[in-house]
Amino acid sequence: MAMNPKLLRPKASGFNPKALPGFVYWLDASQSSTITTATGVSEWRDAGGGTIKATQATANSQPAYQSAQQNGKNAVYFDGTNDSLTLGNLSASFPAAASAIFAYRPNNDTEYTLYRTGNNSSFQAYPTASSYIGTFKTTRFNNVPSPFMPTNANAIIAIVSSAAAYRVYINDVLRHDVAADFSAGTSHAIAVNDLGTTMNGWLYEAIFTSTALSEANLSATHKYLKAKWGI
Repeated sequence: MAMNPKLLRPKASGFNPKALPGFVYWLDASQSSTITTATGVSEWRDAGGGTIKATQATANSQPAYQSAQQNGKNAVYFDGTNDSLTLGNLSASFPAAASAIFAYRPNNDTEYTLYRTGNNSSFQAYPTASSYIGTFKTTRFNNVPSPFMPTNANAIIAIVSSAAAYRVYINDVLRHDVAADFSAGTSHAIAVNDLGTTMNGWLYEAIFTSTALSEANLSATHKYLKAKWGI
């Protein structure tokens, strides 16, 4: 007897990023209605329906919007030369804490910035297998060993910054736990730091809250992103 086709369909996860405590905004490359393309992506809007958006007016610096790039879903590709998106001063949206979760893949890039919040010359990855992370942080990491930071593989990274601590999770494992050094930042941008260093790779989804998410919330978000993007 043939199985009912409805039973073969994957069940909806029921996870809604907007339900996370302190939800601020959410970028989802699989939702084409949130993306405007010109030469490349000129505008990427909040999938949560808010007013925050990432933009790029310069045609030559617009990342590509690629169809069915990962797990059958569209993704935004940054060429590692000059592609980036800016969001400006979002400090009012993060008054005392922040959590940022990213699903992405660097394209054999050992020296890149995924998300900048301020002018502290941050790098997610550096050629010495170290990190100079400065996202939602006043002072960047200073050559901190970070061998698990992805350079050529799909990954889910979570950064939690508050008055209590600064923590970095890589694929749902706590890899860095250091003293608090929260800064909301006044210069938010995707795939570029203040030195002009860019990222070569794909960004699938990014979720931001104004709270220090609990490990339960982080794990639930990781599970949702992992299943959705086939990571």
